[in-house]
Amino acid sequence: MNKRSRPYHVARSGSVSVPIYRESGPPVVFRVAWREGDRRQRRAFADPDEARRFAAARAQALANHGSAVLTLSGADLDAYAFIRAQADRFGVSLNSLAGEWSRATALVGQAGQLEAAAAHYARHVRATSEKPVGEAVTEFVATREAAGRSIRHVADLRDRLERFAAAFRCPMSHVREPEVNAWLASLGTLSARSVNNYLQAVTSLARFAARRGWLPSSHPLLRMERRTITPREIRILTPAEFRAVLRACRPEMLPFVLLAGLCGIRHAELLRMRWHHVHLTGSDATMPHGWVEVRAGDAKNSARLGHRARRLIPICPSLADTLGRLRQSGDAPICPFTKADNQLTRLAKAAGVAWSENVLRHSFGSYRLALTADEGKVALEMGNSPGMIFAHYRAVVSAKAAAEWFATSCEQVHPMSDRQCPG
Repeated sequence: MNKRSRPYHVARSGSVSVPIYRESGPPVVFRVAWREGDRRQRRAFADPDEARRFAAARAQALANHGSAVLTLSGADLDAYAFIRAQADRFGVSLNSLAGEWSRATALVGQAGQLEAAAAHYARHVRATSEKPVGEAVTEFVATREAAGRSIRHVADLRDRLERFAAAFRCPMSHVREPEVNAWLASLGTLSARSVNNYLQAVTSLARFAARRGWLPSSHPLLRMERRTITPREIRILTPAEFRAVLRACRPEMLPFVLLAGLCGIRHAELLRMRWHHVHLTGSDATMPHGWVEVRAGDAKNSARLGHRARRLIPICPSLADTLGRLRQSGDAPICPFTKADNQLTRLAKAAGVAWSENVLRHSFGSYRLALTADEGKVALEMGNSPGMIFAHYRAVVSAKAAAEWFATSCEQVHPMSDRQCPG
């Protein structure tokens, strides 16, 4: 290549100049040179007329669309280099980079807020990692076991969530509320309470997943709408029916039935209790015959109330006398059966008494409110709100029937003359 001196020809358009250099051969070459951004471009032609036409067209194009590029220098050139590097980092063109920024800023509605909007998206919308539903269920149930939750609670949670995992073989973040509702409908005819129990289990799983970064904090699973439960009239036992139940009761089930009927303790709570929770020595005027302690960790609402879920329930004289005869060692369970509801169903059939869920607890609430006329006191003993006590148990029975209910004792139904009270 021969040494170039001055341009053979210069094509001009406005302030833009595109030179052509003649390079002697053989063969002779006419080389067009120009700049685009920070790069020098060249193109060689054998025909000088063709080189002139190309140079003129190039000068015109740069004048129309890219003359500013040719004048970049100093801070502008540094800015261009930075933008170019960011585009290369994510493998996009400058056009794509600028277009996406423009559209996103228009959605946010104000320049300078795009980073804050993206940070909000990362925290509340995008999951930081994907986690299959099945794995999430396994880890969640394991944490409940490690936290010392009851065997009954863990078993129920595992049963519901393993069904959920079998239906959703995908990451947690892919599950949507309409799909969950369709799955619940596929389980058959469920009561509103049963549906809510499933929803509670799934929501608890979703909260756990959100804490682990498997779900964004705004995911719909965290706020699924519960079903409305239509209030129904509660059913209670009469004192005569209660005596019939106790008469037909197996000796090992008597403490469970008595504490449920005369202290209003929930079945699930009784299954966690031991005899050392029963205190048969009076403490003061409010509990002269002793009390039963429902520890916070054993209470149904322990997760919501914490230590305030602990309850002390006074023991009536007839129950104190009977429990004194039935009492076992302190660590022995109140109920030796893991499925007390099955035992109660058989017991009601043997006693010839119509049975319903929580009938013993409902009976206690009704008779206790009639006896004390104090819904706040009864609410503390039952672990409910005063409003619920007032709504469900007010004016259901008379004070006379209440006195008869709490006078029921083991000796009444198993007279000592013909049968010893099981002990």
